[in-house]
Amino acid sequence: MNEPVAVIIGAAIAAISGLSVALLTSWRQSRLEYDKWLRAKADDNNRWLQLREDDRQKDIRLAIVELTKKLSIGLHVMTWFTWKAKFTSTNFTK
Repeated sequence: MNEPVAVIIGAAIAAISGLSVALLTSWRQSRLEYDKWLRAKADDNNRWLQLREDDRQKDIRLAIVELTKKLSIGLHVMTWFTWKAKFTSTNFTK
């Protein structure tokens, strides 16, 4: 084999190797970016679900607070009613 043919074969092998590496690298990079996009999309979805859950729990807490207030008011009214019944029984009939 003469020298010019060996140089051309070497250059062809180097070119094919370079193109293969570039193709493989770009394919792998696009796959990594796609996986990163999927993770970001899942994180956004999870964040949205967490916000919904937080709002639901906040509504439950507010409802419990409102129920507690109403029960306290009712207990207070009953306490005064029974006190009046015990100490001013002339106003109440059996």
